[in-house]
Formats: sequence, C-alpha cells, structure tokens
Amino acid sequence: FSSVTAMAENIDIINNKFTPSYASEDKLAVISFVGPAVAPGGSFATVNGARLNNCNIINNRCNKNQLIQISAPLDLVSGNILDTIVGNNVQISNNTCGAINVLAKNNTPLSAFNTTFSSDKR
Repeated sequence: FSSVTAMAENIDIINNKFTPSYASEDKLAVISFVGPAVAPGGSFATVNGARLNNCNIINNRCNKNQLIQISAPLDLVSGNILDTIVGNNVQISNNTCGAINVLAKNNTPLSAFNTTFSSDKR
C-alpha cells in the first residue's frame, strides 16, 4: 500500500499453484499485502490506516515453504513496525504453504460519507 488512505477491494486469489523449478528451498512470499511505510500517528487517516476489503485467498498451493502474508513493513533504523493494514471481510483458507502471517489492526468504522463506494461498512 502506498499511503495510509490506500484501499484495495474485491480481490480473489483462488486455485493457484506456485511452483518454482529451482532445487533450493524457497521461503519468500508468494502472496503479500504490506502496509504503508509510515509510522502510525494520531491523525484520523493513520488511526484508520490502509484498508484491504473483500479479499479471498483460497485453495492456493505452494511446492516449497513459501509465505502468504498481510503485514506491516519494519523500520530497519528504529526496529519499529510501521503502519499496518485494516482487513475487512478477508478470508484466508485451505492454502498449502510454508507459513501464513497476518498482522492487521482493528477496524475503526468511518463516520464520514463514503465517496469511494467502498463496501467496508458491513
């Protein structure tokens, strides 16, 4: 995500095979959603954060120890985790992979009129 107000919606990652052909162990992410590279703050936008709405990651197969992740970037200087994503109606199920990492923050419902036609208020 490029900013704290970014939004991704209606994403289906279903029935995929990730099979690199090289012999060495693969522990990289094959599906990754990463929060914006900004420190969380007190403003309304940062409190709410970037949003991942209506996302299905289902029935994907990896042939090695690859990763599925929804997470936040790490500030390499301070060692702090930067801003995380708010996940609304996100389903991760029946995947075969090395690891699944989900680091997200609590949803704060928006009280302002939504002009982007987001369906995050279910």
